[in-house]
Amino acid sequence: MRPAVSTWRRWAAFGKRWSWASPACAAAGEALAVDPHLPEEWSRLAFPLRFRGSTLRLSLEHERLGITVEDVPLSAILAGHRLVLQPGEHCFERVAGAGWRPVGEAHEERQP
Repeated sequence: MRPAVSTWRRWAAFGKRWSWASPACAAAGEALAVDPHLPEEWSRLAFPLRFRGSTLRLSLEHERLGITVEDVPLSAILAGHRLVLQPGEHCFERVAGAGWRPVGEAHEERQP
């Protein structure tokens, strides 16, 4: 049974909106490169993601980024910096002209 036309329209509209945020995450070898930019008219975007065995949840606001790693450590690249995010919650804030920086606890950084 095919979904009603209105269902198809909703998915198409969602896809159009999602395309604004999709360049936010990309594979960079074994690391997940994260560089999100939220459209002005949006206040927040949150979504789950599975990458290289890590289950995570990203939550984005204009000036804040939350990454929750659920099971195994995640190798990530954020604003050009390589990080290893251990399981748990990690919060970052946008710094004008410098990308993202961690808020609170320190994160293990690795050289490229």
